[in-house]
Amino acid sequence: MLIPAISFPSNCKEAIEYYKSVFGAEVNKLGFDENKNPDFVMHSELTIYGGKVNMSDNDGTSIEPVGLTFNIFLKNEKEVSALFNKLAERGEVRVPLQTDCWTDLWGYIADPFGLEWCIAVEHD
Repeated sequence: MLIPAISFPSNCKEAIEYYKSVFGAEVNKLGFDENKNPDFVMHSELTIYGGKVNMSDNDGTSIEPVGLTFNIFLKNEKEVSALFNKLAERGEVRVPLQTDCWTDLWGYIADPFGLEWCIAVEHD
């Protein structure tokens, strides 16, 4: 099983709350490092649209990811538009919603934490 792990520069707790509100993410695990700071997230596991992701605060040993994008495929254009617009409230639209040869609707957006998301209608 492959589970991506994302490190945040001391704002993981805020990111978790954001992903809960935007994606309806389920927090499966959440552990803090009381020795560093009571809000320092040592380890978390979230489920977002059926996929798992680990998140933590950066302790200075992690490097920034290069070229990492999360893809979320939804059932229809209405779901894609709703999620894309919710992300756009605090995010930066990189590619506005549009049609293409591989899907009926998709868009590309960076969230307030710098993570990039491609939101699209499921394709065969």
